[in-house]
Amino acid sequence: MEKHKNPKYFCPMPTKTHKLRNVADFASVRKLGRYTEQGSFRLTCLAYAGRLEGRTRRFGVVASRKLVGDAVRRNRAKRVFRVLLRTHAEKLPPLCDVAVIIRASYENASFARLSEKFAKACVQLTHHFEKSPPPLQEAELKKPASASHA
Repeated sequence: MEKHKNPKYFCPMPTKTHKLRNVADFASVRKLGRYTEQGSFRLTCLAYAGRLEGRTRRFGVVASRKLVGDAVRRNRAKRVFRVLLRTHAEKLPPLCDVAVIIRASYENASFARLSEKFAKACVQLTHHFEKSPPPLQEAELKKPASASHA
């Protein structure tokens, strides 16, 4: 079987460095990031200021059993939104963490409509970060998480 040669269908899989991998990463994006609601999903972005060595955009997709349904529906939803993330990644800030929370109504929308909404959400968030500086500076990221008293 031959793979698609058309770049429209080619979506390389992200590496481990491009994924939000633990609960703490998702929690910091949800707590400190900016978000936009698009009905079928919520896109949250946490941009970082400065140049951090070895840091790139990181993505995470959440599809809960309660909102999306059984495992087959959740996995399909995550696949659809991973494709949207890879397709529209260049519209996001260069140094950011992105979390997508999928809502139950995503199944009612066509892929073209989801893509349109996703592009709009990416542009909205990028525009926001262009107007105001990102919330975290490079020095804040280097602080140990358990620093409590001086």
